[in-house]
Amino acid sequence: MNDRIRVLQICHSHGPPFEAVADAYASWFPPERFDLTTVFLKGRAKPLMANLERGKNEFYELASSDLRGLKRALVGRIRDAMRTNRYSIVIAHRNKAIYVMCGAAGRHDGATLIGVVHAFGVFAPISRRILAWRNRRRLNLIGVSDGVREDVLRSTRALGLKSVYTVSNCLDMDSFLETLSPREQAREFLGLQRDAYVVGTAGRLHVGKDHATLIRAFASVREKLPANAQLAIMGAGDEESALRREVAEQNCEAHVLFLGHVEQASRYFTALDMFVLPSRLESFGLVLVEAMAAGVPIAAAASSGASEVLGEGGELFPVGDVVACANVLLNCASWGPEQRDVVTAAALARAHARFSASAVGHAFWNLPFMRRHESFATQ
Repeated sequence: MNDRIRVLQICHSHGPPFEAVADAYASWFPPERFDLTTVFLKGRAKPLMANLERGKNEFYELASSDLRGLKRALVGRIRDAMRTNRYSIVIAHRNKAIYVMCGAAGRHDGATLIGVVHAFGVFAPISRRILAWRNRRRLNLIGVSDGVREDVLRSTRALGLKSVYTVSNCLDMDSFLETLSPREQAREFLGLQRDAYVVGTAGRLHVGKDHATLIRAFASVREKLPANAQLAIMGAGDEESALRREVAEQNCEAHVLFLGHVEQASRYFTALDMFVLPSRLESFGLVLVEAMAAGVPIAAAASSGASEVLGEGGELFPVGDVVACANVLLNCASWGPEQRDVVTAAALARAHARFSASAVGHAFWNLPFMRRHESFATQ
């Protein structure tokens, strides 16, 4: 099948969330029409998700030091791969992968270059703006939310970049639903009481994730929540000591559980009675889509990405507002089974309609720069 279009996908690492993102993108390139190679710059080889098995996968297993500075050796390696294989489409996820792609691209190789921007401030460094300018006539940038897209435009408008769009992150709903653990098994795995009312969150223990606001809100209303209320925090990071001190100051050590890093944490969201994401700044918030798909009532701080994801599918409160967060906790806890079912069903429907791999894939193929390849996707 030598007539297949060759596609290169470059990912920062083979770990969350990029393995899921790469898997979703892979599903949009039918193997009978596309010859897909996915490169993971960091992360050791391990079993792959379903869609990535239909293409070739390469694991560079680089150290963090290899991704600092100008990254000349890596740029040269990707340049050689692009020249040898003559890729028609090159997709790079995250800032360093975009940098490498732009540095490796030859001026006359004709490949469609796609940079998927997953965070704010990616084009703040002058070196990245220079590479973007050098490839401005064929570099297409995708922000994972409208907020990220606007941030990219602010940084690159003076460079003459015109091809900047929004394509959300997404979730392979069928595969994800198959991974969900039954509620009792999930509680047993996480070490949660069977009869407890559990508020949960998941993410790095980093100051920007603002777990402190959630801890203070939970502590302020704990006695008004259902009996045996617990706050379960899944994640690890350098803020753990400070957060444990906060828990001690709030006198709720017996009710706040630090569960550490939980591999594939979202499969255990079924153990929760409510999921809360208190982050001060979210570029998207894939974890919210996972909670929506898991059928858990959701609340989040109203950062731009979280607001876009939730819409009417959950409760929002102002960033860093302890009182508002506490009121949301009480409101959700007051719902009866019927209201809870209505809310979670609406959230699940939104997740399917807006953030399923098939829905987002349709949006991807409707982007202007993909239309010249579209016939290969649909034949």
